[in-house]
Amino acid sequence: GAAPPSATGVMATVIPPTERSRAVAGVFGGMDAGNVVGLLVAPVLISTFGWPSVFWIFALLGFGWVAIWAVIGDEDLRHEEESRELELVQVHAAVELGEEDTLKEGGEVQELEEDEKVPWDLFLASPALWAV
Repeated sequence: GAAPPSATGVMATVIPPTERSRAVAGVFGGMDAGNVVGLLVAPVLISTFGWPSVFWIFALLGFGWVAIWAVIGDEDLRHEEESRELELVQVHAAVELGEEDTLKEGGEVQELEEDEKVPWDLFLASPALWAV
């Protein structure tokens, strides 16, 4: 469906680059956890209250989630705007200093190594890669 690409687009525009991997893991892990919980809870709801109850209860949970984020999410977005302004200042400072090829890490500007190679042999030998 449209949820994964939409979630990725929102995270790319709202989440700071240093926090994106954690956000992506949380969102996509949450989707899987939601599927497991939904598949475990739905049969109980159907046998107790009938099949329409699944739609009503999950819809109410979704509206409750939206209401919670409507209240607390605004403060997070204001904080994000302040962080973006600071990030823009750092980027402009790097450009003015002629350091366009730098990488910001934890608020610091770090030179990139041109001769740094990707360790493909270690990457391809990783059991975690082959487990996927």
